[in-house]
Amino acid sequence: MVDVIFVCGKICSGKNTFCQKLVEEGYVHVVVSDIVKKITQSTDREQLADTKHLDQVIARELLVQIRENNRVVIDGIRQHSILVALVIGMPINLSCEFVWLEVPEEELKRRFLTRSAEKDKNIEFEQALQKDDVLGLGELERWFKKSLRTQIINNY
Repeated sequence: MVDVIFVCGKICSGKNTFCQKLVEEGYVHVVVSDIVKKITQSTDREQLADTKHLDQVIARELLVQIRENNRVVIDGIRQHSILVALVIGMPINLSCEFVWLEVPEEELKRRFLTRSAEKDKNIEFEQALQKDDVLGLGELERWFKKSLRTQIINNY
């Protein structure tokens, strides 16, 4: 049984929906953007995208969640540096798994245009993708896809 599952993917790749299935199996769902919103006290995507300086704070809060719960699914890490801090800081007796949700860009855009997330109201799809790249999602994606421990799931 896996103790910690990291679920990542681009905007609108279905991370929340995927994680809900794991919640039904007994996992606690920890959403990184909820932690960022709590730390920054903002729901504005512009401010949420300017958080690289908070990587260690975010990682510490995630480690608290991992230590307090038996089985955790972490949804939506955007920075490679946060993942590295988590893997280094996690108790060594915990097992972890990495999941990358792969969705074609045209499907991501369709999902983005049909969802009604408050943080997306004043931003275009292409801008949202660019903000994720600024945070380092592209680097994280490359790492996930190179790791032998990553499941790449076509989620469309």
